[in-house]
Amino acid sequence: MIDPQQLRKGIPITDDPYEDLALQYSMDKDELLECLNKMVEKGEIIKFRALLDHRKLGYKVNALIAMRIENFDASNIPGLENISHFYIREPNEKFPYNYYAMSHFKNDQDLMEFSKALESLGIKHEILKTLKNLKRGSK
Repeated sequence: MIDPQQLRKGIPITDDPYEDLALQYSMDKDELLECLNKMVEKGEIIKFRALLDHRKLGYKVNALIAMRIENFDASNIPGLENISHFYIREPNEKFPYNYYAMSHFKNDQDLMEFSKALESLGIKHEILKTLKNLKRGSK
């Protein structure tokens, strides 16, 4: 049986990560792939994805952008390639924003250009720059 918590921790990048993972579970690669496919069918695994270190890729400025958008249309949002997470939340009187985007930029100028693009679309927003990442394993 494959431990989902171990999968959440990640699979090392190797020449054959599935073969290496199969060895950890004392099974052959075909057995592992069959188990993984069953987990996908059951909805236990939603997706496999690569986690990139945005700092090593040159993205030094991170910000949560809180936006007030009345009629959401993703095609109207500039810089989608800079957004890693996009959420809708209930606004309130003190903070009337309903969309939140975690964004990553190479520098402050790129962030300001993103802000200007939002302004040109009439999207009211606030920029909350990241001061320090507190997540375990982050620098």
